[in-house]
Amino acid sequence: MRTLSIILLLTFVITLPVYADDLLHGRAIYMGKCSSCHGEFGKGDGPRAATLDPKPTNLTDPKVMSSVTPERIERAIVQGVPNVKEHTFGHLLTHEEVRDVITYVRSLNR
Repeated sequence: MRTLSIILLLTFVITLPVYADDLLHGRAIYMGKCSSCHGEFGKGDGPRAATLDPKPTNLTDPKVMSSVTPERIERAIVQGVPNVKEHTFGHLLTHEEVRDVITYVRSLNR
């Protein structure tokens, strides 16, 4: 049991810096591409939010985000959301960048 605990702890410690880098990179992309609508902290209250109908999703709302899968977030980033006039970023972001934004967005409602 002790060996398993040590292995799990080492796995966590080894992967933590990678996760932190992904999170910081995702936040930087989010701030540049998403925050004007979704807000600096993901509450759907960015400077452009008042002009949009429907309003941007509050990415910090646990009730909303509990049913949103990483695949759905990826689809929204890359292809946009049906009936919503928002920017799509599939042609601007690499797969890794999209994944980093997903990591950041999923961290907002924790």
